[in-house]
Amino acid sequence: MKKTKATPAALGFRVKSGWAMAVLLAYADNFPTLIRCVPALLSDPQFPATKQPYHAALELPPKEAKATVQKLVKLVSAAAKRSVKDLLEQAGEAGFE
Repeated sequence: MKKTKATPAALGFRVKSGWAMAVLLAYADNFPTLIRCVPALLSDPQFPATKQPYHAALELPPKEAKATVQKLVKLVSAAAKRSVKDLLEQAGEAGFE
């Protein structure tokens, strides 16, 4: 079976607190074309503090604040990686690279 060549595309984000609006753009007919515009989760719904991880530490003692932020940032990073991975997979399935 002959594999068709994927259309080059770009994924961009406008980040908010705990989420981002993701856009997938491709170049078609000599113009950038909006392919998809969807929200991407950048926080973990099971841990509401991941929406604004640094705010969660404002009133904590320094040592506890640092540990709290480190834990929340790890959760945020994992959620963001999952969301971006899903978006890239969806783009690939739709024929974009």
